[in-house]
Amino acid sequence: MEPVTVRTLTADTLGDFLDLFDDPVTFSHRPEWAGCYCFYYYFSGPLTEWEHRSPGANRTAMVQAIQDGLARGILAYIGGRPVGWCNAAPRRSLPLLGQLPWLTTPDEGDVGAIVCFIVHPHYRRRGVAAALLDAACAHLAGLGMRWAEAYPAIAPQSDADAYHGTLAMYRNAGFAVVAEGERYAVV
Repeated sequence: MEPVTVRTLTADTLGDFLDLFDDPVTFSHRPEWAGCYCFYYYFSGPLTEWEHRSPGANRTAMVQAIQDGLARGILAYIGGRPVGWCNAAPRRSLPLLGQLPWLTTPDEGDVGAIVCFIVHPHYRRRGVAAALLDAACAHLAGLGMRWAEAYPAIAPQSDADAYHGTLAMYRNAGFAVVAEGERYAVV
């Protein structure tokens, strides 16, 4: 098995990001997620407006955010092919987090947020998410973040529920639970 390599999301890796998100197999388990393009947490409008956005609008907005250096994250590769993504950015650059009351943080200035993982179905259970998490933590530290937080499901019902990463993966990486909501923990 070829090793997992990682690269930071930049304008230079934008094509790889789009290759992963535009591949119809990537979201075969949850086709309704295909149109998000991981722009959800960067969206600054009201949640009611999000529900009416088109996949094309999200794709265009995310492309612009990547080109502007606003969208941050890590891409994973196996054999040179993009197979995974982790959306990891300074919390202050993810306006949607502030709209979710259970995720409020009193001082988000030096807090990085790890909000979601995408792993192509053909490459799951190969350590892709763990490699992405390690790289995301290093990436956030490189951006000056002193803390990294994430929001795994407490009891995922399926692989699709683990798009925030699994609680076990975070614990294995040294994260601790600091709060729990009905469905999600804050680590």
